[in-house]
Order: sequence, then C-alpha cells, then structure tokens
Amino acid sequence: GITFYMNRFVADDVVHRLLIYLQIVAIAILGVSAAGAFNTLTTQFALSYAAIRLLLVLLYVRTWQTEPATRPLTQRYVAGYLIGISLWVLGAFLPMPWAAVLWLAAVTVEIGNVFTPGTRALQTLLPPDAEHMRERYGIFVIIVLGESFIKTITTASGLAVTGAILLFSLLGIFVVMALWWLYFDDVEAAEIRARPFAPYLWIYAHLPLTLGLTAFGVGAKKLFLSVGDGHVKDEYALLFGGALALYAASLALLAAATAEPAGTSRRIWLLGALTLVFGGLALGGAALSPLAFIAVVAAAALAALLVDAVTLNSGKSHVT
Repeated sequence: GITFYMNRFVADDVVHRLLIYLQIVAIAILGVSAAGAFNTLTTQFALSYAAIRLLLVLLYVRTWQTEPATRPLTQRYVAGYLIGISLWVLGAFLPMPWAAVLWLAAVTVEIGNVFTPGTRALQTLLPPDAEHMRERYGIFVIIVLGESFIKTITTASGLAVTGAILLFSLLGIFVVMALWWLYFDDVEAAEIRARPFAPYLWIYAHLPLTLGLTAFGVGAKKLFLSVGDGHVKDEYALLFGGALALYAASLALLAAATAEPAGTSRRIWLLGALTLVFGGLALGGAALSPLAFIAVVAAAALAALLVDAVTLNSGKSHVT
C-alpha cells in the first residue's frame, strides 16, 4: 500500500501532494462507510476503497514514468492493483453476499501479487528501508494502543472513583503498558531473519496484532463497566481474553520472523504460553469477577515481561 510506496520512493511535488490529499479524503469516506459496508452503504464503501487504490496506482504510474529502473516492479504492482480495483467496482453494484465475495477476491489478488516469484525477485532488487518500516509500524501500534486506552477513559468520564474502580484501573493501565513493552522490546532489537518469507511474516503479522489491540480496547471498556456489578459476561470474557490471545499469538509470529536476540525459540515459546493463558481466560474467565479477571491478566503479563527481559538480555550477551 501507500506505506511501502512512501518507503521506497521519494516524491514531494504538487501533484504528489494532491494525490495524497485525495487519498486521505477517500479514506475518510471509507471510514464513514464502514458501519454500513454490508448493508446500506455497500456501494459507497466499495467505491471509496477503489478510489484509494486508483490513487495509489497513479502514484506508481508517475514513478514508472520518471524512474525507468523501477518499471519491472511498478508495472507488476499496477497490474495487480488494477485487477483488484475492477473487482471492487464490480462488487459495488452487486447485492450481498456476492459483493463480499468479489471484495475477498480483490484482496486475494492484491496480496497474491506480492507473493508471486517474479514480484518477490524484483522486490529484492528494490528492498524497502527496514529501519523506516519498523518506525512506521511502531507508530501505528502506538496509535492503536493509545486509542484503546482513550476509549476506556472516555467511558469513565464523570464516574465516581471507588476502591474497586481504582484497583481495576491500576491493573488495567499496567496491562496496557505491558502490551506496549512486549511489542517494542521486540521491535527495538528486530532484525528480520534471512529467510525468503520472514519479511512477509513480519509485515502481515501486524494485521492480527492491530485487530487484537482494537478488540482489546472494546473489551477493556466492557470489562471496566462490569466492575460495579461484579460479574463478567461470557461474551466480554471471550472478547477481552480472545483479543489478548490474538495479540500474543501475533507477537509470537513476529518473533518467529525476527533474528536473535528478539527471535529466540525461548521467546517464541513464552509468547505461545501467554497465548494459551489468555485463550483460557477467554473461554473460562466468566467465572471470575472483573477484578480477578484483570488481576490474572496483569499477573500473566508481568510474568511474561520478567521472563522476556531475561531472555532478551541473555540473548544480547550471547550475540556479543
């Protein structure tokens, strides 16, 4: 998408800025349309996504024109995106579920285009700036994590602080910080493994990771609102615990794609164990009170942080 385009190519003229501006407008329309994407706003949602991709195609076409050395790669990207755009536009005028089928096909084409042997070979000749990509992904994770925190805070606006609410808040904020540290302790030392699919695993593992963080924010709000009645509903336990399990599993995938010290097998097993703990809470956490639930989460996160710190430090000393 646009992140990799901006990572590989430098362009900052008036036309480039206009295309970026129009893309932001299209993204805003896409966001407004998301709630009705599968019913009343299907056409608007699909056409706004197609517009985002078409503007990206125009950026690649400009690069194709001005930088001949990039043409083998850029024309492959353009071809894949144009097929996807065609499917999105066609799906915009079809009823559900056929529209969704075409959307899925379009996304499959776009992602599949990146993984073809020819495209992968060309990407090695024009690799992205790894440090810049880590920075961009890190900023995005901070934004999503911050939004999760803000969502819970706005829910508590005007609420009297009791002892139970204060304790829950202390533990909940610690969990947020732990999620932050578990991610950035990996990214700080991250060097992608020298294996063919390791970069793709590292990149695409961020999709379930950010989905987990988003669901975590919703689940945290629901769990916080349950403190007063002292009961965790089954669906809240499933949402909150499942979100944390998805996040931890995504961290394990990141570690699997990362060289030592962040990618040791011990760290992968640690994150796998954390995934199982959170998954267990998702399935059986409704038997606990909200305070007990968040306390177990915080204890598991603390244990993971302590073991993680030892693992990273021992890995660094081993490498040096």
